[in-house]
Amino acid sequence: MQIKPVFLPKTSFQIRANLSSKEPLILQNWEIENLYKVIREKAKKYPKFILQDGPPFANGKPHMGTAFNRIIKDIILRFKQMQGYDAPFIPGWDCHGLPIEWKVFENNKGENLSITEFREKCKEFALKWIDIQRSVFKRLGTLADWNNPYITMDPKSEAKIVENIFHMLKTGALYKDSRPVMWSVVEKTALAEAEVEYHDKKSTSIYVAFHVKSTDVDFLNDSEIVIWTTTPWTIPCNRAISYSSKIEYVLIEISDTESNKSRKVAVAKDLLNSFLSAINVENDSFKIVREFSGCILKNTICSHPLFEFGYDFDVPLLDGSHVTTESGTGFVHTAPSHGLDDFYISKEHGINADLTVSEDGTYENIVPLFAGMHIFKAEDAILEKLSEVKSLLAKKEIVHSYPHSWRSKAPLIYRATSQWFISLDRTGIRDKALSAIETVNWLPEKGKNRISSFVKNRKDWCISRQRTWGIPLSFFVNKKTGEPLIDDAVFQKTIDEIRENGTNSWYAKDASTFLTEKYSADDYEKITDIIDVWIESGSVFSYVTMSRQELTFPADLYLEGSDQHRGWFQSSLLISCATTGIAPYKSVLTHGFIVDENGLKMSKSIGNTIDPEDIIKDSGADILRIWAINNDYTEDMRIGPNIIEQQKDLYKKFRNIFKYLLGALDGFSDAEKITFNEMTQLDKYILARLQQINEEIYENLKNFNIKNIFISLKNFCLKDLSSFYFDVRKDILYCDPIDSLKRRSYRTVIDILFKTLIKWFAPILVFTTEEAWRIRFAGELFPKNDPTAKSERFISVHTELFEELDNSVKNPAIIEKFNKIFNIRSVILNKLEEARQNKTIASNLDAEITIAASAELLQKLNIKTLDEILTEKELEEFTITSRAHIIDASCVDESFALSQDLFVKVEKAKGEKCQRCWKIFEKLDDSCVCSRCK
Repeated sequence: MQIKPVFLPKTSFQIRANLSSKEPLILQNWEIENLYKVIREKAKKYPKFILQDGPPFANGKPHMGTAFNRIIKDIILRFKQMQGYDAPFIPGWDCHGLPIEWKVFENNKGENLSITEFREKCKEFALKWIDIQRSVFKRLGTLADWNNPYITMDPKSEAKIVENIFHMLKTGALYKDSRPVMWSVVEKTALAEAEVEYHDKKSTSIYVAFHVKSTDVDFLNDSEIVIWTTTPWTIPCNRAISYSSKIEYVLIEISDTESNKSRKVAVAKDLLNSFLSAINVENDSFKIVREFSGCILKNTICSHPLFEFGYDFDVPLLDGSHVTTESGTGFVHTAPSHGLDDFYISKEHGINADLTVSEDGTYENIVPLFAGMHIFKAEDAILEKLSEVKSLLAKKEIVHSYPHSWRSKAPLIYRATSQWFISLDRTGIRDKALSAIETVNWLPEKGKNRISSFVKNRKDWCISRQRTWGIPLSFFVNKKTGEPLIDDAVFQKTIDEIRENGTNSWYAKDASTFLTEKYSADDYEKITDIIDVWIESGSVFSYVTMSRQELTFPADLYLEGSDQHRGWFQSSLLISCATTGIAPYKSVLTHGFIVDENGLKMSKSIGNTIDPEDIIKDSGADILRIWAINNDYTEDMRIGPNIIEQQKDLYKKFRNIFKYLLGALDGFSDAEKITFNEMTQLDKYILARLQQINEEIYENLKNFNIKNIFISLKNFCLKDLSSFYFDVRKDILYCDPIDSLKRRSYRTVIDILFKTLIKWFAPILVFTTEEAWRIRFAGELFPKNDPTAKSERFISVHTELFEELDNSVKNPAIIEKFNKIFNIRSVILNKLEEARQNKTIASNLDAEITIAASAELLQKLNIKTLDEILTEKELEEFTITSRAHIIDASCVDESFALSQDLFVKVEKAKGEKCQRCWKIFEKLDDSCVCSRCK
């Protein structure tokens, strides 16, 4: 007779993904259907969830770190959207700042551009890169209001930022002062703490002797005080020496056998040995003259070592709490223009911080001998003069951590200059910020201590920059008094003008445009210093979440790299606390950085960088999205060719599952469904596991732990489904009659699985799930296979919510039962594999198995007999064998193997093979098929 074929799955969903060619077509279709707007319309009735975007800088192609950040934000937003929230996303860009200014200057070198013309060139440059970056972000599959982003150079944004500055000026938080600030002589501008990074630098450390000119301490007459410094260029700027009244010092006499002379020098007692080693003095070449407490050094004055070259001023000794014995000599060389501790202790004693170094790093004319020389090139000349007057006792090259500009990577200096500062204490900003930190959910939790430490220890914020491309401070100072003009009417007029025409107006229009009739333009001067860019990005909440109708303040989540505790998270917190009194965010999530496969930082010089666009072109964005979520974001994340191959292999497994689900549902309709009570134990177990995964997803979403969500999904798909459920149920799907209750039970669960799984994966595999969903419910990926065609009824998985699983399927008992079954099954599968290896059987269906549980196993499983958890028919199904038997351990003989307390015997099944289902039966009739297949 002719054998009716098995019911093989059928679907147009191909196993070959072709993501690199298919994804752009899906993106094109989303644009035509306006997917983002469709989702927003459907979500109007839902509660809000707001993730505030931290603006990337608009000056280059997105790197792998940027791509990761965008993908993770998108995945979280999509999860929240499908959970039942209205989760709009407004992307943003940081557009001002030195990197753009530099590039535009290089591109237009030699052109005589006005300030406004130059700023327009900068704007064009930023807009070009915004378009390029936006294109890449879209290609990653990220969904956002791409046509209405926020950009810091937008006049509305600028007006809000200036409004924040006015608020702090009015409250007294903003003030002007002359003090040392971090200064880049390359960029010719002040920098804030967040713009500083530390790298190793080779420096010359020197020990310099200062002759005691006068003192109340007799034994110090004709002696010298020794200082140690790693910045020889600051010696011409020295105005004092700091000591500590709490430190014990020694006066030693050093003999010079060549000249038959000796000199008396003072250093800290605890640092004597390191000092002697540095100046190469042997034990028999010195003697201790006196030990003394630092408290007697008051009123001691030294001469500058370069006294005879024009440095004819007193160098007093000042008692300073900052002096320690960690290194050096216990005496600190004090140059008030070039160090904060130096500045403050000098200010206490009436010593001014003179302008000794110009903006480009050359000494000013007031510096004798070295005026006009660049500080970093003057070292040899300074050391030569110190040697000439015999004040240089020792010098040595050292490598130490040193501040550098995060933009130019050039070493920085402290330089006294007049700048505008935000005080963190005058109006209580620091206290408000520290209180606000306690209200925020920090993820990981260590982020709380990190940002608290930064805020506690932060100095007042230097916010003025001496550059061109940025938002000017936009207020006036009185030409006579130097006091800022504080007037609400002037402020409002300025804000209105900037909102209408942008900050170029501040440069292009005269003072009368901004001043009211009450004031004369002749009496006031415009402040043209630009604002630190961290003020701009930190003010995002004021011109995005507080200003856009579709958003709410404070945001539910800020999400950036862990370096932003000292950057954007902190600047946002401080400005929000200064202007609103609360934090601008409810939760802050941080991630690590991207490194190569060997854990090395990516660097163009090493050649280990990876362009996200290359991965997309080669493999597709869904592969990159799997990589992004398949990472522990709390640590640095590795990527490279081998890792990408692993993600591709994982993707193929997921795609296989989607294809199987679609194929298994061929011809399925609601009429085929059965009730939960009619289902088999195995099908009920899968639904119980589905409900368990559902709970895990919702629990992990509370703290945005998407990595754990992915782990749950991956394990369920690969272990529960692929390696077990699909495998053992294929026989029923392929071979049972169409109206079989078991087959209908299986297909009912497959339908639930498809809807649930595709939706769960939709935030991750945005393109693949869209393809699967449309093939199932629209019959095709695009209307008439045309991605440019607008459908009559738009179908997209991304407009859906997660499936509402019936709580009645929750069943801890059945999960516990099947966990016990899996323990037994794994032992049997190992024995079946051994039988395949030794050619006893060719496949599991060739086998007949017999098992028995030892007393130890029954005790472990907390059961009396195996049939409490497993029937022989289920054992046959779950091991995909032709026959299975469960016997009592007392019946076991030497033909059984004992493994993990389970007795197992594998034999080749005797009988005839059904030509349709391939199971072996003791006897078949002439049709050569079993009764079921017949």
